[in-house]
Amino acid sequence: MVTIKKKPEPPGGKKPQLSDFSIEDILARALWGEAEGEGSDGMQAVGNVIMNRVNRDSKYDADAQDIVMEYKQFSSVDDPVRLKAMMNLTDDNPEYIQALEISKKLLSGEMKDITGGATHFYNPKTAAKHSWIDKYPVTFKLKKHWFAKGN
Repeated sequence: MVTIKKKPEPPGGKKPQLSDFSIEDILARALWGEAEGEGSDGMQAVGNVIMNRVNRDSKYDADAQDIVMEYKQFSSVDDPVRLKAMMNLTDDNPEYIQALEISKKLLSGEMKDITGGATHFYNPKTAAKHSWIDKYPVTFKLKKHWFAKGN
């Protein structure tokens, strides 16, 4: 059973931020934010990308929270409207509950990587053209997203 914590109370009247949540909850909200409507496989694949970045030796020296919160890495965190939706997720949302279960399994190492080691993902129909898109080989495709493995 998944325990969902209430939205944290802001210290000193400060507006709550994503970073106020636990690492499991931050990851779950990011999975939901990036892969809403794409089912458990979509959320798992996004989570695999985040954990692949965490587990890399060179470029990323961070935990899952650091990776999710990194500037301009995840559109759901950078988009104020989407971020607000992520902040307002409640325990009656079945996709959010599923995201929490996936988050815990990813963080404990219980969930395998289905992306072939991908460190990036994008929607080829909507993604802005970035140099890495052409450089990094696509390792996995799932619904609207393509997953690629960077250096």
